[in-house]
Amino acid sequence: MEKLNTFILSLSLLLIGCNKQKSISEDKALLIASGYNSEKKIYKYNFIDGTIKDIDSINFNDSKNEFKFKSNLKSLLTENKIFSSFGAILDLNERKLSLVDSLGYKIANKGLLLKRDKNVIYFYNFISKNIVRYDLESNKLLFDVNVKKFELQYFNSFPCIDYISTDLKHLIKVIPTGNFGAKKMQNSSFNILLKNLSTGEENKIVNSVNGTLMSTASSTISMPSVKWLNENEFIFSNFKRNGNSAMCYILKFNISNNQITNIGKIDSIPFSTSNSIFEFDVYGNLFFFSQKGVFQVDFINNNLSQKIKFNLGDNFYVNVKDGLKCIYFDNEKIYSETKNEKFELFNNDYKSDKNYIALKVTTNNNDVNLTKSNNLKIWSKSTGKWTLIKESEIVSILGWK
Repeated sequence: MEKLNTFILSLSLLLIGCNKQKSISEDKALLIASGYNSEKKIYKYNFIDGTIKDIDSINFNDSKNEFKFKSNLKSLLTENKIFSSFGAILDLNERKLSLVDSLGYKIANKGLLLKRDKNVIYFYNFISKNIVRYDLESNKLLFDVNVKKFELQYFNSFPCIDYISTDLKHLIKVIPTGNFGAKKMQNSSFNILLKNLSTGEENKIVNSVNGTLMSTASSTISMPSVKWLNENEFIFSNFKRNGNSAMCYILKFNISNNQITNIGKIDSIPFSTSNSIFEFDVYGNLFFFSQKGVFQVDFINNNLSQKIKFNLGDNFYVNVKDGLKCIYFDNEKIYSETKNEKFELFNNDYKSDKNYIALKVTTNNNDVNLTKSNNLKIWSKSTGKWTLIKESEIVSILGWK
């Protein structure tokens, strides 16, 4: 009897061990978009325990270039659809672009993806110059009757998505104060206006805000950085020239009481070839990226810090050491940038999931033409190693399924 009990106990422990091993086994699929011209692909990399099992792909012709992605614009992966940055939808089940909704409205190229709220996707429509709502369940595209038509500004050929408030009820307008074309290489000055999208009313709220101090070698138009914090507050930068460098004030504006709060000042910023920007991490912490470095912006307690912790989600985070970004998982460093290989902290250049992270890295090829290439790197807890995928036309990391 004693031997039988021992056998049963051993068998039970063995079965528990097998179940535990089975539960640790992780099947994940990573989707990426590839291709800049008419011939495009969606790659699906299937992983088991950190190792690529197989690769699936969807090839399609996008002759009108409607299925486009930008790293600093939103994209969206749902269970059955991919929403590109500019509103075109790829149906993963039918493996083709969705062109019309159930009412017959054209979906593809409808506009700029703004946000998702449960089963509703919001776009800015470039044709109607309004906000439209796409319902995932009914496959209907509806216009927002509470919003009047409005023009979305462009700077450096880039749509200013951050100018629309989080509740889609207000719009920031940044208007040059002088001869804008002659000042674009320098520290251009702007007035900030606030537009009520329900009434169409506009009011000037801030005068003489200066954009990023640009190097004379830059072809980028200098402009202030703007980001909505919530439905009542937005944050903006204001640069001032100080000899051969610049100082920058980080300011917060409350539209309910027209109050400006000075969050902090950054001194001795070198001349730049690109505009400084604000960016949220996955937990809503705010960061300011400038030529001097990355600063964490505490807009609740109104202070700045260079001891940053940029959360990528799923226990992955980034800090910066000696100007280079380092990635940590559960407080253990797993990746460091080099002078020849870098990645950006933008929505479509990284995607994390439980025990997995994917990065789009830019590598200097060190050839006579100083060319660069984009590659994909994937790390998993199971292997503790990075998998390198060389794909010449990686446009966007869409997400994990």
